[in-house]
Order: sequence, then C-alpha cells, then structure tokens
Amino acid sequence: MVRFQAIFFDLFNTLLHFDFSLLPEVEFKGKPLPTTSVEVYRQLRENLNPSFSYRRFLEEFQKSREIITQWRSEECREFSCLERFQLVSKRLKIQEKSAAESMVKVHMDEMLRIMYFPDENRAVLKKLAEFPLILASNFDHALTVRRALGRFGLEERFEAIFISDEVGWRKPGDQFFNVLLEKTGYSPHRCLYIGDDPDADVYGASRQGFQVAWLVENPPPEDLPIQPRWIIQDLAQILEIVEREADP
Repeated sequence: MVRFQAIFFDLFNTLLHFDFSLLPEVEFKGKPLPTTSVEVYRQLRENLNPSFSYRRFLEEFQKSREIITQWRSEECREFSCLERFQLVSKRLKIQEKSAAESMVKVHMDEMLRIMYFPDENRAVLKKLAEFPLILASNFDHALTVRRALGRFGLEERFEAIFISDEVGWRKPGDQFFNVLLEKTGYSPHRCLYIGDDPDADVYGASRQGFQVAWLVENPPPEDLPIQPRWIIQDLAQILEIVEREADP
C-alpha cells in the first residue's frame, strides 16, 4: 500500500515544455523577444490588410499580455486567450469581428508547434501508472491543451484534467483548488503535487495542504511565503519520493 492517494501534476514547464528558439525573434524594448506575433501579423495582413505596422501590432500584442496578466493576478480568474485578442482588436480598432478568433488560432497553432514532451518525463509517468494522476494546469486556451495532450498521448494517463480556461479560475486561487478537490474527492494531505511555479504551484498547493515537490532548475530564493516539502531539479526524483514515502 502506498502513502499517496493520488499525484497531481502541473503541465507546462513541468511535464510539457516549450522550445522558444523555434519562434521568430524580434527586438522589443532593446531585448530579443521570441514571439508568435510575427506569424499572427503575417496572416492578419494577408487576410485583412490592416493599416497599422507590425511594430504597432507588437506593442499592442505585448500590452495586452501585461493587462491580462494584471487582471488575472488581481482576481485569480482566468481571462481567455480570446479575451486577450479581443482587447488587441479593440485597441487597434480592428472592425472585423472574426479577427480576434483568427488571431487566437494562429497564436495557439504556433504555441502548439513549439511544445515538446521529454522522453524522461514520459518514462516517469509510465513508472507512476499504479497511481491516480490528476492534471492541474493554468492555460488560457483549453482546446490547445487538449490537442497537446492528444498529440503526446497523455490524455488517457490522467484520471481527471483541470484547465483554468475550463474551470474559470486560476492557480494559486482558492477557487481553482476548491473545484479540483471537490471533483476529485482526494485529501490534499495525502496527495503529492508537482509543479514549477513558486506562486501558482508552491504557494497555491501548499496553502491547500498538499505535499508539494517544487521542480526548479536554479537555487530557489529563501524568502518564499511557504516552503515546499521537497525541492527537486529533475522530475525523475519524484520516483524516489514516492518510494521513500510508501507506507511500511
């Protein structure tokens, strides 16, 4: 008999990763920026022939991200990718109603294109097959998450999947975790949670009582509001934790 009732995983930068080197790179505010905006603007120009330049579009593309990020942090509510590009359309005075949806599609096609699933992460999940696995992801376009899970053969690995775009709330908010725990029925104190984000994952899950393993590449800061039980540099270290924590 194992100690953990279930194992909860964050998705991006924990299981799936992005190779941003595959995106075009532009200079923005004096720094190199890999961005989907190049392809989004190219297709926008092809279909709508907008009057504004790419540089103007890039400014609003980045500004919309800043605004949405602030809204999310204030409320822990999810604002969808469509809402972001509706904001872009409004600020650029794009009259075509379908433009926002078109931009979402191009942006998310580009994001999906640069996702990858490391072989070592696949091996870890295979070795955890005896456990119920739960996915808990902040992402503003659920369809893209579902497409990625299907592409990498991951969807059937999880007993339940929670995506902020579908839940309506984001980690680290209590509302997201309330939905998670109500629908799964597990006790967080008896569950392992793995994630990479110090706020969404470490703070959010620890505050709910999960036993948290923080996946982090660099030495973490010492002033975290809540310290995780474990700090790991490699996802495979989860296997050691699971074995060590098994009931006698």
